[in-house]
Amino acid sequence: MSKLLLEIGTDEMPAKVISAIASDLSVRARVALSENAENTQAEGGMRVLHTPRRLALLASDLSSKGSSVEELGELISQSLDAGTKGSANDSSPYMFIRHLVCLYDDKVVPIRVRNAIAGGVTHGHWRTTGGEEITVSSQADYEMALAERGVVVDQERRVEMVRDAIARIAHEVGASARVDDDQVEIIADGLEYPQPVSCLVDVPPDLPASFVEAALLGEGFVPLDTGKNSIVQFVGFTDGVIDQ
Repeated sequence: MSKLLLEIGTDEMPAKVISAIASDLSVRARVALSENAENTQAEGGMRVLHTPRRLALLASDLSSKGSSVEELGELISQSLDAGTKGSANDSSPYMFIRHLVCLYDDKVVPIRVRNAIAGGVTHGHWRTTGGEEITVSSQADYEMALAERGVVVDQERRVEMVRDAIARIAHEVGASARVDDDQVEIIADGLEYPQPVSCLVDVPPDLPASFVEAALLGEGFVPLDTGKNSIVQFVGFTDGVIDQ
């Protein structure tokens, strides 16, 4: 059985937008791989991963049935082209493609999606590595190669990183965390490598701490309950390794 890796590198996109596009492309890719049973049959799992700067599809246990890999690539290309192009009656943004990777096992499939032709080169974290080029040899190497260059492409893993960081900092300062599941997912979806930053705000006597906490929440920060009305401690997140 064969494995397919597809990555679409994009301009940085808002968390809610890239998440919605990932869901849409997941549906389109599944249809492309399952409807044309004469070409391929998806007998195993499929994962769709995303960061603010990339979408990735990893499909396993694919069996070729008489058609070439190039024909499979064309099928996927047509589906993706429809899914990444807005129309006059469509409120979805036009997604500019920075780079495109398509591998069938270890073979590059040079599909074309609008302005990009697929190869085997992706890019590391925009800040940590300056977008260093990474040659991907197979699906099996993909996530590790990116992780070594500052990108956690699996959004569920980034959610875990955000949760763990909040819990760790709260424990270190003797506070309790006010964690909202939706907020944690939005934070994780907006970063390629979550790095926590802990800060303190001295609250003026005439300003309720609850007002400051509500303002911080609105800006994407996570307040910690220290039990002190005069001090508000919170956790924020930056993208990529922080220079010491």
